[in-house]
Amino acid sequence: MNANEPAYPNIGPELPWAQSPGLTKREYFAAMAMQGLLASCANRVSDPYTLAPDATACADAIIAALSKGAADAR
Repeated sequence: MNANEPAYPNIGPELPWAQSPGLTKREYFAAMAMQGLLASCANRVSDPYTLAPDATACADAIIAALSKGAADAR
């Protein structure tokens, strides 16, 4: 799995003016992890600058697990 590939690219011919590579898979996974981390901090002070490295670590772990799974499936 290439973490730098787009997660949801918008590159169709129907809207050429709106083409965008979108977020990378790593950025998408990190955003989802950050959302979960922030939601779980409802009863305590949350600092996004502290949580961001954790979210990125979660994204990297997901990518590593998916890459390992892809290698195991071969």
